[in-house]
Amino acid sequence: LRRRRRGDGGVAGGGCLARARWSPRNGTASAKPQVADEPSTPSTPSPIHSRRAALHFVTTTTLLLPTAFVAASEAAPSASGGATEWGYADSANGPLAWGALKNPDGALAYPDCACTACAQSPINLLSSPGSDAMRAGSLGDRTVRSGRPLDLRVAQKHGTPNFTCAETSAETYNAVVADGRTYRFVSLHFHTPAENTVDGIAYPMEMHLVHLAEDGSGAIAVLGVLFEYATPGNPADETVAELLTHIDGGGGAEELVRIRPGGLFDDTSGYYQWSGSLTTPPCTGGVYWMLQRKIRRVSAEQCEAFRQHVGTFPGNARPTQALNGRAVRIYEP
Repeated sequence: LRRRRRGDGGVAGGGCLARARWSPRNGTASAKPQVADEPSTPSTPSPIHSRRAALHFVTTTTLLLPTAFVAASEAAPSASGGATEWGYADSANGPLAWGALKNPDGALAYPDCACTACAQSPINLLSSPGSDAMRAGSLGDRTVRSGRPLDLRVAQKHGTPNFTCAETSAETYNAVVADGRTYRFVSLHFHTPAENTVDGIAYPMEMHLVHLAEDGSGAIAVLGVLFEYATPGNPADETVAELLTHIDGGGGAEELVRIRPGGLFDDTSGYYQWSGSLTTPPCTGGVYWMLQRKIRRVSAEQCEAFRQHVGTFPGNARPTQALNGRAVRIYEP
């Protein structure tokens, strides 16, 4: 099982903006050193049981609150004098310790990551909730697609490839429209295993499409897409397969990847919607979250290559967080 990563999307960019991030969860579990994760068999298109099992998540609407978390006084400040380092595998700076990490001046670097009463992400979702959670609608009601090619610039962040929209394609990317705001696509990145779970199960991979409000407010919207393993009769998604051939990009000369924006998600699919946070430090809240209901496919070989790139076990996924009374709505066409 695995459940964490090296770099998630917060907002950072290379041309536009990009990325999102994560925080601590059940107090009894701790991020262990990265050990090779057993790849799931490609012949099984069904989701794999979450490696988070070792990190304690539950399969009900209300997740368990952390029983403990590392005290701020126990987390040493960064010796580098720069940004406080965080990760996934080391218990000293992994997800359960994020909120206790300190800046060189002794102040907490990512206090939101330790807020057990806040609306944090990722979460566990129920595929068949009560009827009061159901709504009519599809992703097409909340998204605007671009029909033109999209150029993405590749860079490494916390050991994870981050794809940000290039300046030359600033007018060609997709958008999310919600609550009276238009959010422009700025970047995308991957997690393995998936961060958001469904009925307590984590899929092999999840892609996050990060969008930034064009009104200058700094508001963020994230559209997540889950992936299961491809099979001979159900091939891998071509757009994602192209992206995953560039996971080592950004190490030297600038590298651009051209894709079809329309291939990133399925606007005919239903979706989950809730309010959450970035899934990596600084774990900023107030993020508008959507997760596509239709599961896409990725090759087991590419998923394993990504896993190896981010450091194998436990991957680059933050444990699921408590709902704390939040409503999760499900939209179906």
